[in-house]
Amino acid sequence: MHMTTAKMIADGQLCRYIPGHIHAFYLEYVYFDRREQAREGRFTASRAPGVYSDRVQSGGHGYGTIVQPVQ
Repeated sequence: MHMTTAKMIADGQLCRYIPGHIHAFYLEYVYFDRREQAREGRFTASRAPGVYSDRVQSGGHGYGTIVQPVQ
């Protein structure tokens, strides 16, 4: 069953719907901004607040240093 916007507002669901979309757009902005900076050779040392993914933080350029197992 598809809900209309008016029904979502009446049920208070819009208050949960909009912040999730704002956060998703913020994650996309951080990802693409970091990716562009890496292409230009500029790497950001600070972490973007509210972003817990290393992949988003680095703009998709790896997960950082991989520790080799001790033999």
